[in-house]
Amino acid sequence: MRDHIHRQFRHIGARARLHHPVDGDAVAVEVRRDRRGQYFDVRMPRTASAAVLNTNKLQRHLLLLVSVGGHKSRFVFTRNRNQWFVSPVVRE
Repeated sequence: MRDHIHRQFRHIGARARLHHPVDGDAVAVEVRRDRRGQYFDVRMPRTASAAVLNTNKLQRHLLLLVSVGGHKSRFVFTRNRNQWFVSPVVRE
């Protein structure tokens, strides 16, 4: 699963780190920076599953679904000029 997700991030020109925190049941996603530049840091519970729903290489967009129990969260990852951004997708 993780290898496939990492490939999809690379497909849009991004890097990602997916890992499970020691404690907690929340999903946390943020943009971080290391010596190689910006990357997405995705932290989720051990019981979570993640799947890429859609990518657009030209627009550099990726839509990620994270499921924890019966709760599903969607996040859109994108680039605007020279900065990476992530935003939750809210459904009403």
